[in-house]
Amino acid sequence: LLKPGGIVMFTTPHAEDLEQSMTYCPFCEAEYHRVQHVRSFTPETMTELLESHGLEVLFCRGVDFGEFQRYVARPRLADVSLNSVREWLASRRDAGLDRLRPRPFPEGRDFTRRATPGPHLAAVATRA
Repeated sequence: LLKPGGIVMFTTPHAEDLEQSMTYCPFCEAEYHRVQHVRSFTPETMTELLESHGLEVLFCRGVDFGEFQRYVARPRLADVSLNSVREWLASRRDAGLDRLRPRPFPEGRDFTRRATPGPHLAAVATRA
C-alpha cells in the first residue's frame, strides 16, 4: 500500500519478553498474551522483515519515546546544577542548529540527542 518514495514508521515493544505478560483464562483454559502479542522484535528481526517486503530501512533501533515528549525547561534558579544547565544549553544549541543547517533524517542533532536507547522499537522505512 505504500507508494514508491513513501515513508512509513513502525513501532513495537523492543525485545519484549512475551512470557512475562502471559495470562490464563479459567473459562476456556487457554494461555495468551494480555495484549495479544505473538512475536517479539529486535532491530535485526524488524529490519529483516521489512526488507523481505521490499522496503529500504532508514532507521531501526530501540528508543525511549518519553525523551521526545520531554521538554527541557530552563532550570529554575533554585534547581540550577551544572548538569541541568548543560542539558538546557545542549537542547537549545541542537534545536537552533537543526533550524539553520538541517541534516537528513536520522542524523538531525536534536533527534540524535533524544533517541536514547529504550523500551520502544522504532523503524522508519521507504519504498524504493
